Amino acid sequence: MIIRPRRLSILFAALTSSAPRLAMKNMIEYSEDSGEVISVSINGENLDSDDGESWHTPKALLRGVKVNDLPDGIAFALCDKIQEGVIFLDSIPVSITKVSSGKLRLSFEDGGTRKYWDGKIGFSHYMETKKAIVEEREKEDGDIKLDSYDDDGAYIFMHFSTEIDCDTCDEAIQISEQITNEIEGAAELRIGVELFKVSESENEKDFTLRVVLPILRKLGFSNVKYNHGKREYGKDIVFSRITEFDEVEHWAAQVKFGDIRGGANSEIDEIFSVLRRFMWISVNGLLALR
Repeated sequence: MIIRPRRLSILFAALTSSAPRLAMKNMIEYSEDSGEVISVSINGENLDSDDGESWHTPKALLRGVKVNDLPDGIAFALCDKIQEGVIFLDSIPVSITKVSSGKLRLSFEDGGTRKYWDGKIGFSHYMETKKAIVEEREKEDGDIKLDSYDDDGAYIFMHFSTEIDCDTCDEAIQISEQITNEIEGAAELRIGVELFKVSESENEKDFTLRVVLPILRKLGFSNVKYNHGKREYGKDIVFSRITEFDEVEHWAAQVKFGDIRGGANSEIDEIFSVLRRFMWISVNGLLALR
């Protein structure tokens, strides 16, 4: 006698009406066996898992996916891409898990082994500095939480997390990138050793997250947020501070990145032109270009 276990297959999909027929997009399907998730797919692409709990997910697959279209409790481990079974990461490991309507948990894993560390400072010193930054941010801002820190003499691993309210996975990915890069940049500032060269920045976003945001936090500004997107209205960064009169001041900044050496391929004229236009944009979010 062969007894087949009961399997539950569930579909999550965002539907858009287009008369006279319906179009389906961002379809997420998963199957359960005896209460455990055994398979997950997004738009027909099967995801892999090492432990049955966290599923390797290229960021491109989550583009345009609404948070409420995600199934509860399944962790999607973000990666840049997967080619021939090889997982490519562009940051420390990050996973996103829907915990309730419109709310996600972002879980971060940072660490490695002393054996393969070739940084300018000791690996232990580097990780202890990042741990201190996470702890201070947890105490002062309360937006992230240190979950664990383990050092067995060879390996060091730190886990921290945050819960956010957002509408789309795109927003969640952007926030996760901001947090990881801010902590990296803040560690470099505190250590006083240039681990990340400004000249090696690949683009404006990279420069903003790794260099500018940590400096603003170090200067004492709070609610520092990377605001780049369709509704930024020229405000790449928004932040605030409490004045000497206990009033809240709201600030915004436009960041431009490029070659300003003045050579033949210099972008200095274009950058200055953009900055001049920014001066006419209201921080209240209303366009006031002249």
